[in-house]
Amino acid sequence: MADRDRALRRSTYLLRLFERHPDLRLVLAHGGGALAMLIGRMDLARIAPRYEANPQCYEHITRPPSTYLRNIYFDSMVINDKALRFLIDLVGHDRIVFGSDGPFEISDLSGDRVRAALGDQPASVLDDIFQGTARRDLLATFGAAFS
Repeated sequence: MADRDRALRRSTYLLRLFERHPDLRLVLAHGGGALAMLIGRMDLARIAPRYEANPQCYEHITRPPSTYLRNIYFDSMVINDKALRFLIDLVGHDRIVFGSDGPFEISDLSGDRVRAALGDQPASVLDDIFQGTARRDLLATFGAAFS
């Protein structure tokens, strides 16, 4: 339990950043790692009434952890159709940007894996993932850093 509490506290450091800097936007590689799978537990831990309560984890945030997901963009490099669809269902396709993981051997440089995973989605969803979200949201946020 101590390891779990430590992990939750560390995860909330990120959330504290969003509390102090509400306009901050981050892009997390590999679909955000385990964040998508743990965010529900983080929400529950925030309101745990008894022995699992750990106020230190949440003393500097004012909202449920899942509400901070709107500050985060996730790359598509999960290499699993179901995982990518789950991530899209959780955060919305407008929070997913294409990630290739190049030049590594287990990469998706061409985007074929994403296209295959989302082949039944409207063209606008694929366009957002491959370029729309980055151009619309990230260029607007980071501006000259990309020029």
